[in-house]
Amino acid sequence: MQMNNMDIALALILLLGVPARALWRERSRRSRSRTARYGEAILTIAACLALLAFQWVAHDRSAAALGLVVPLRWTSWVYLSVAAALIGGLWIAVRRRPAGPAHGGDSPLPQTAGERQLFIVFGLVAGAGWELLYRGFLLWVLTPLAGSVGAVCVAATAYGVAHGVKDRRKLAGSLLSAFVFTIAYALTGDLWWLIVIHAGLPMLALAAPPAQAST
Repeated sequence: MQMNNMDIALALILLLGVPARALWRERSRRSRSRTARYGEAILTIAACLALLAFQWVAHDRSAAALGLVVPLRWTSWVYLSVAAALIGGLWIAVRRRPAGPAHGGDSPLPQTAGERQLFIVFGLVAGAGWELLYRGFLLWVLTPLAGSVGAVCVAATAYGVAHGVKDRRKLAGSLLSAFVFTIAYALTGDLWWLIVIHAGLPMLALAAPPAQAST
C-alpha cells in the first residue's frame, strides 16, 4: 500500500515529536498534576489515532495492515490466551504482595478516586493507542524503507525514548520492553494480544493493596 505525505507526517510526529516533547518535559521545572499528565497523554494519543483512522478510511486500507486481523485466526486465540494468563498471573501476584509505603507526590500512580478513574481511561487508551501507532503503523511505514530489523530498531528506540532519558534505569526498562513488544509484533503480525498486555499492565497498579503511611 502506497504511503503519502500525511503518513510521513504522522510517522515523524511519533519518531521525533513525541520523544522531543518528553525530553522537553524533563528539562522543564514546571510540575504538573497527575490528572494533567493523564489528560495530556490521552489527548495526544487520541489526536494521533484520529489522523491514523482518517488515513486508513480515506485510502480504504485494511485493518490487517495494522495487525488487527478480523476474524481472529486460531493463532490469535493462542496469543490472547497467553496474554490473559500473563496478566491474570501478575494480578494475583500483585494482590498477594504486602502493602508498601505510600507513594510520594511525584509518583505517576493515582492517589485519589478521581485520579484512578482517569488512570483507567489513560491505561486503556495508551495500551491500544501506542500499540497501533508505534507497532502497527510505524512498522507498516518503516519496514519498506529500512527492512524488518531496521524498522524494529527505529520504532522501539523512539518509543523507549518517549518515556524519558533522565532516569537511566527507567530508560533501560522502557527500551527493553519496547523492543520486546516490537519484536513480538514483527514475529506474529498480530496486535490484539499485545494490546491486551499493554492495557492490562497499568491496571496492575490498581490491584496493589492500599499503601501504608510511613511513620
